[in-house]
Amino acid sequence: MRMPQKWKPPDEGWVKVNSDGAVSRRGEGGCGGGDVLRDHHGAFLAASCHHFPTFTDPISAEIHACRRALQVATEINATRVHIELDAKEVVDMLNNPAKNLSVLGPWIQEIKTSMGVFDDAKISWVRRSTECSR
Repeated sequence: MRMPQKWKPPDEGWVKVNSDGAVSRRGEGGCGGGDVLRDHHGAFLAASCHHFPTFTDPISAEIHACRRALQVATEINATRVHIELDAKEVVDMLNNPAKNLSVLGPWIQEIKTSMGVFDDAKISWVRRSTECSR
């Protein structure tokens, strides 16, 4: 049996952004996403949740949740962000330096561009079971 991972704070001076997207089991009503931002002490900085009515697939939900999380990080004047997602496919797309030519490409490029406004930014994959609570 695999033990759940514990949430780890970011390095000093960084903001950890945990973002997640979800869709309805019935596939109706679009999708949603949310994010929590914390400092290196684990202290709460910001959170948001959003409804994306025009998207209905899990990958789009994850991408749009990440987009919004970066907007929140900008709004709180974060300078170094470490984004954690549980969607490995999205993390791989964002870490790939090649242009994404899929229908998701423009959104992927927007996220990459948004990451460039910070002094430093990185994105990594975490297991879905990782605890986000302290």
